[in-house]
Amino acid sequence: MSRAAPRTSDRAIAGNRLTMALIGIVAGLSLWFLFDRLPEYVTDARLTLFLTSAVAGGFAVMLALAGPVRPLHAGVAAVMLAAPAAALLVWASLRHDTVAAALRSGHLLAAFTGLLFIATPFAAASLSAPRLWHDYATLFDAAWTMVMRYAAAWLFVAIFWGVVLLSDAVLGLVGITLISRLIEVDWFVAAMSGLVLGLALAVVYELREYLSPHLLLRLLRLLLPVVLTVMVVFLAAVAVRGVSGLLGDLSVAGTLLAMALAAVALISVALDCDNGRAVHGRPMRVVVEATALLLPLLVAVAVWALWLRVAQYGWTPNRVVAALSAVVIMAYALLYALAVLRRHHWMNRVRRANVAMALVVAGLCGLWMTPLLNAERIATASQVARFEAGRAALDDLALWEMAHRWGRPGAAGLARLAALQDHPAHAALVARIRQARQSASRETYVRASGTGGDTALALARALPLRPEGESLPHGALAGLAPFFQRQALDACRRALPDGRPGCVLVMAQFNPRNPARQGVMLLRAGERRVIAHAVELHAGRLRRSGGMRELASGRAATLDEAAIARALDGDYAMRPAGMRMIDLGGAGLVPGN
Repeated sequence: MSRAAPRTSDRAIAGNRLTMALIGIVAGLSLWFLFDRLPEYVTDARLTLFLTSAVAGGFAVMLALAGPVRPLHAGVAAVMLAAPAAALLVWASLRHDTVAAALRSGHLLAAFTGLLFIATPFAAASLSAPRLWHDYATLFDAAWTMVMRYAAAWLFVAIFWGVVLLSDAVLGLVGITLISRLIEVDWFVAAMSGLVLGLALAVVYELREYLSPHLLLRLLRLLLPVVLTVMVVFLAAVAVRGVSGLLGDLSVAGTLLAMALAAVALISVALDCDNGRAVHGRPMRVVVEATALLLPLLVAVAVWALWLRVAQYGWTPNRVVAALSAVVIMAYALLYALAVLRRHHWMNRVRRANVAMALVVAGLCGLWMTPLLNAERIATASQVARFEAGRAALDDLALWEMAHRWGRPGAAGLARLAALQDHPAHAALVARIRQARQSASRETYVRASGTGGDTALALARALPLRPEGESLPHGALAGLAPFFQRQALDACRRALPDGRPGCVLVMAQFNPRNPARQGVMLLRAGERRVIAHAVELHAGRLRRSGGMRELASGRAATLDEAAIARALDGDYAMRPAGMRMIDLGGAGLVPGN
């Protein structure tokens, strides 16, 4: 009996798997060639950047689209998205003398990646049904399906190579080294990784009815009550105690914006793509509504914290990124809150807001790579203007960053500062600029210039040292980072109830094998909270080496203002416990790392 011909569906599945595997192989070999061989043939770094980013981004988009979309159409869409984005990235790199310097900060690559990430679901929706390119349900399903496909496929690639390495180890026991020789060949590893990735993406698409994002989305909804609880507790604490010191060493604005962004994502997950799949239970709906209503307050605290920092020290590229992020997240928060307050069809309003904001964010990612949103230029202009107006001391200027991190705008800013011949501090400024240009690292610049000297001097006068009679070399506190000097000085000025400073430095040798002198600095961060920092003295300069932890629990030290009072009174003891610890009224502390 003759064998039956394979069914058309089987042929289609086999053909799709073969196509995706071939795309993966070409992608792997292309990336290997671009990163490993192209620099040998192309000496123009910006052309290399364009080719690498366009090809890498193009294959990432193509593999995400292929399956639901025909490979040819996916390839065309990938080129249309990746090539302009790569051109924008190259344009943005012109802010710096070298490509490496342009990419070092990371925010340009983040904008490039964000643009492609947001645009890809719109491309998928347009290719499946042009009229539905802005349909929320289509976009929602496309985006989460891509996330699940890529996550599952990359997990399979990791498992594949784990099995390969295990097989190599087993065969090596009997002297067979074929696998080990193959995995030492870079192009073979790249090709195999691409093949497995493409094949896995094809199989995941075939099983889309079984491996859908719905399970992940349902699990993520369970996090929303936790986020709401944290928001309520935090906002209540802010109302009672104020925001100062609540987050210790972490950036207040950055932490709150991250929490707000998580809340935005979880609200969208809870509402899903339509009312039929959104949360149904009344308690969960109340949680979603309450989170949406409180979200503007949380973002407002973040904006306030960021504004205080900018008003005090001016703009930097990182603060420009944070400010733009705050504006975007605040827009989300206000749109969500207004939708809930209007009540009728509020879920649909949130979904429409998500589509509009996705387009806005994609546009901002594109603008970020144009001169219209040049973070380095904005930061440099702020620093120069503040110094010219007398609102910034010489020690507060980001001269090293302007010389080594802010590209051509930073260099132009230094030249403008050097030209201020009528400024009273012109001679010192020129010397400081020369030191900034010659210093390979910021630490070297700080040591050479004594940056932060005024703050360090004020801190030296305000900071009590223990044991009694303890002393530090002249200028030792200038070795601390400028922001930490200001933080410590603020803590010292936050007096205890008895009027003594809210800070103390206890010099104590925790590790006898460490040649550097060690100590613990206690700083009053709020009404009752005290933060403990481990410090070390290197070459006459004090440096923060980390936090302190409780020896018994291993957790970060939790202290109150009584710990500072005990240290000031000398009511502490050093006790051996493997490495030595400081005993502050029963709290045994050791350096965290």
